[in-house]
Amino acid sequence: PAGATLIGAASAIAVGRSVSFTDPTSGAPALLLQPKAGSFLAYTAVCTHQGCTVSYEGSQFACPCHGATFDATTGDVTGGPARGPLTKINVQVVNGQVYAV
Repeated sequence: PAGATLIGAASAIAVGRSVSFTDPTSGAPALLLQPKAGSFLAYTAVCTHQGCTVSYEGSQFACPCHGATFDATTGDVTGGPARGPLTKINVQVVNGQVYAV
């Protein structure tokens, strides 16, 4: 799509897994995940508490620095010192490729 940034092939992301990429808007680390078949979500991987990089752990994102956790389907804070959600990155699948739009 015009103005979109290619993240990678949809087939390279297994259900229940994530892949790292760089948010084309901010240049920050980001994560693309496929929580269920055919559903793709992406969020910045920068904890809203103090900027550490979060990881995807099953149904949540977890910050290794101070223990904040975030819901993997919404980015909302579920625990720890973070007060704001992770920033969602809009994605679109076109011809088997995932793009940040």
